Amino acid sequence: NGGAGRVARYSEGKSVGSSTKLDIDHSYTNDADEFSAIYKSQAMIDRQGLRSSQGTYTLKEGGRSTIVTIAVRRLTGSDLETAQKSAIDELGNLPKSLLPVQFARKSLSLKLPESYSSASLPIRGKKVAYYDRDLNQYFEATYLGEYSRTEVQIQLTGSNERLTVRSSAISKIEN
Repeated sequence: NGGAGRVARYSEGKSVGSSTKLDIDHSYTNDADEFSAIYKSQAMIDRQGLRSSQGTYTLKEGGRSTIVTIAVRRLTGSDLETAQKSAIDELGNLPKSLLPVQFARKSLSLKLPESYSSASLPIRGKKVAYYDRDLNQYFEATYLGEYSRTEVQIQLTGSNERLTVRSSAISKIEN
């Protein structure tokens, strides 16, 4: 009743120095339902990573077509500064309910705080610092108690997220 196909073509970018050009086509068609979804993109990759990517997504359903075009490029210098300023300005216009939960967390500025271990844990209800490795940032949390031999539960201040983390991921907050 239809077929699906995926093709990826790779080619060296000769006219762009040390960059590599990547062409990708993804498609799915179902003739019985008069349905097809096709994504075609072209990306330029250099030693610093993705330089630019342009793609077109075409959805055909029952004789109607919808086309979405996507363009992404790496920003540097004044272009990057302008984009960052614009993003920060626009962020203030968003309702709080649309912001990522991490924005509600109370961040801390700590330098080499003393970590807890499973042998020396704080008392329940004590404020601790939680280090989020993904965000490379310390956040204030409340220690809720031991979860297992090596894990503890905390609740982050501001966002009220409850997390189960390694005991070494929480640190003392100096008063």
